[in-house]
Amino acid sequence: MIATMVNTTDDLSRDVGLRLRAIREAHGLSQRELARRAGVTNGFISQLEAAKINTSLSALKRVLDGIPLGLSEFFAFEPQRQDKVFFSADELTEIGKGRISYRQVGNSLFGHSLQMLHEVYEPGSDTGRVMLSHEGEEAGIVIEGRIEVTVDNERKILGPGDAYLFQSTRPHLFKALRNERCVVFTADVLGGGGGGMVIYPGGSVDRFGAGNCQSGFRMAKRQSSQRARRRAAVIPT
Repeated sequence: MIATMVNTTDDLSRDVGLRLRAIREAHGLSQRELARRAGVTNGFISQLEAAKINTSLSALKRVLDGIPLGLSEFFAFEPQRQDKVFFSADELTEIGKGRISYRQVGNSLFGHSLQMLHEVYEPGSDTGRVMLSHEGEEAGIVIEGRIEVTVDNERKILGPGDAYLFQSTRPHLFKALRNERCVVFTADVLGGGGGGMVIYPGGSVDRFGAGNCQSGFRMAKRQSSQRARRRAAVIPT
């Protein structure tokens, strides 16, 4: 029987995650480098950006000190909405890690309520034993291979051409079969008017339907998750 634990995050968590990622990238810092400077784990930065966790102001300040940036400047920062219309295949933004790839249309979700992903699951990869739940709605169509999708108490193996559609508040998880790679196109309508993400701590994936992103946490998405593995984060104080 699959263990069920619903993680939720509010709009503030999504805003913090998206804002942090935009600022980090604007300063040319990788997640690993920011984590090193702030004295926290790379997984913590990943989960924070994906909105998988709620954090205290003291912990957020510690992260921002690694940029460096003050709290007032952080919350005053407004990332620009991306108005680009067309994207070539090599312009999709990879927000995945480990054995699941999430290639996102657009490099920022600020100002958008839709997250679209090209997802590739390596054989046997999954979004974790903990079921995900977050605001929004998600749908997907399997392009290649087969994937086991669990929503609440319903479970079904989907193949090429098969699809799913459900409210993301319903606990869910995804798992590729052991002997085949799976490709899925997904679209997530994000809760809270934009934001959402994906997370991928330690080789496992947590998605936040997204996530938004980052989160996504309520991330996931699609993150990671997204579709991503929800694991307890060590939050520095």
